[in-house]
Amino acid sequence: EAARQASAVAAFAWPDDTMRQLDASEASALSGIECPSGGIWFDSAGTLDPTAIVRALAGAASERTTGRVATMRRADGLWLVLDSDGRELATAEIVLIAAGAQLIGMVPDAPWPLRANRGQISYLPPMSAGARVPISYGGYVTPAVPLPDGGLGHVLGASYGRTDPDGAGWEALDGGDHDAMLALLSEKLPAQRTMAATQPLGGRVSLRARLSAARRSDRRWPFRLGRIWIAGVSNRAAGGRDCRRHDRRHAVAA
Repeated sequence: EAARQASAVAAFAWPDDTMRQLDASEASALSGIECPSGGIWFDSAGTLDPTAIVRALAGAASERTTGRVATMRRADGLWLVLDSDGRELATAEIVLIAAGAQLIGMVPDAPWPLRANRGQISYLPPMSAGARVPISYGGYVTPAVPLPDGGLGHVLGASYGRTDPDGAGWEALDGGDHDAMLALLSEKLPAQRTMAATQPLGGRVSLRARLSAARRSDRRWPFRLGRIWIAGVSNRAAGGRDCRRHDRRHAVAA
């Protein structure tokens, strides 16, 4: 693992204040807990607020329509964006689709094998012995941060498994996933075993869209005029442009 990390650092060739390799001693000093091995340190790393980003990107839109898109179809040279009752939400020459796992049902004629993976995170009570910085080790754990309920706690993540987005029950927190994440935390960061023995304060579940490995490099997907999509970002981003001409005056985002 250390050799793989060294190779990555060399390949990127970024400045040390952006990305550098640490030994176990340096990792322990920076994180504030005992780390059994080193890693890669991103000194200028940060976090993004997706809601704020979407709000900013949508701020220049000339029109905004609120509704839950179920599907879309082509008619008379335009895309009709429809809700689950078949009501028309929008009409445009070009549709930009960035809908995560919901893309699977939204574009039923799509030729790519998109799959839905279920991901779960758990919230743990704040502990004085917790790390000062987020640590990724195959899973990840954060310092004590604000939680959705307004309190403080550690975020532990994340499970990743195939699921049926139309099936029942995937939204519920799974105790088995929580136990597996705690076991991995205890294995990779023995200094956090006390944290691994705590009961969760709650958690969150979401779906992620992924593209099967067999088709990631297959670009022979048929074009549909006026449709741009991005999907499969949970493993490697995949994007497609089904447009042969662009007219920014007649575009809708879904």
